[in-house]
Amino acid sequence: GGSLTFAAMAGLVALASIPVILTKEPKGRAAAASEESPRPPHFFRRKGAVGILVLVVVYKAGDAFATGMLRPFLVDAGLGMTDIGWLLGTVGFIAGMLGALAGGSLVNRVGRKASLILFGGFQALTVLGYAALSLMDSMPPLFLYTACGLEHFAGGMATAALFTCMMDWSRPEYAATDYTVQASAVVFGSGMASLLSGFSAQAIGYFAHFSAAALLALMSLLVVAFCFPSKPAELGAGSLPHDELAEETR
Repeated sequence: GGSLTFAAMAGLVALASIPVILTKEPKGRAAAASEESPRPPHFFRRKGAVGILVLVVVYKAGDAFATGMLRPFLVDAGLGMTDIGWLLGTVGFIAGMLGALAGGSLVNRVGRKASLILFGGFQALTVLGYAALSLMDSMPPLFLYTACGLEHFAGGMATAALFTCMMDWSRPEYAATDYTVQASAVVFGSGMASLLSGFSAQAIGYFAHFSAAALLALMSLLVVAFCFPSKPAELGAGSLPHDELAEETR
């Protein structure tokens, strides 16, 4: 039932908070740096910041534009609450975690920019699976679970690549602020895409909507090609070039 389910989730959140409460943070490098040097420019004033923010805003927007209408699509297709729970809460979640692990393990080998393009392209193709499903009068469970699993897997890979780059673009001594600015931009882009997805699906139908989402995801790859910082100086003070950073990680 709903009440016990939400109570169980609240209990899990409280349980997960215990290690955070018990953790003692060391004195950050930002505090030490502020005592020795003037306050550095905010993330928005750094060289290359505009391009980076444009990239992180649009990169996941296409996927969010599609998944924002995924649950209504499944409800309209006749799936019950239990079926949707298994599909998204179990299959989708596990596939997303596996995709994140796969993306995280490959991003150093493939390279940062190449990972964003390859994983993002895979993500765009899997969104087309939802468009194909929308044309079917009745969706076979195998097709439905395969499409959902692949899309969540690809989304996990793309997210891992994006978050890795966001950490690269954060100055080590001011990582909390720099990373939060970028993460907030991701949330803004995904949130706006989800907000508009309902109007889109109602106006043009599910097939055209999911096709448009896939096109939007593909267009974000052009943004990666043009806005990805190519000079170490654009990564911020204290950061390493990508090849040196990858070597440090290894």
